[in-house]
Amino acid sequence: MYTVSAIYHIAHWEPARRRIWRALDHANIFVLIAGTYTPLCFNILSGWVRITLLSAIWILAFAGIIFALFPYALRVPKWFSASIYILMGWIAILAMPAFLAVLPWAFVITMIAGGLLYTIGAIAYATRWPNPFPRVFGYHEIFHIFVIAGSVAFASCVWIWALTFPRP
Repeated sequence: MYTVSAIYHIAHWEPARRRIWRALDHANIFVLIAGTYTPLCFNILSGWVRITLLSAIWILAFAGIIFALFPYALRVPKWFSASIYILMGWIAILAMPAFLAVLPWAFVITMIAGGLLYTIGAIAYATRWPNPFPRVFGYHEIFHIFVIAGSVAFASCVWIWALTFPRP
């Protein structure tokens, strides 16, 4: 995901190619979110909670990918895709009792911190604030810093707990 995002952001593309790279960048966000959930749910959860959460996440991800790849044909407003990102990110709250039954509070705190970091980044992006040095370091860069920090939090959850958890 970060490779596509870097390619999209690093160059000054002609409008047609820019639209393609932007669509791929935005579609990959859905893949990242669902891809983060998959080892957490598959390795830690069991039964109907695992099946329900994984199904919901991947259904939302596939819908989001379609909306991202065909925004003009589907006339999807930006806020709609953004709300799917946020919904996907916070839907894990519904499974917190199941996670807490088998994992320490540090896991939950790390997940919530990651969610807050992503959400703060999304708010900065949506409101275009703060925008300290617009041409050098503005709201978009702040958004990316929060997204990277959130990614580190969730990667920690996967590496520390999900990959070492004795699968149910």
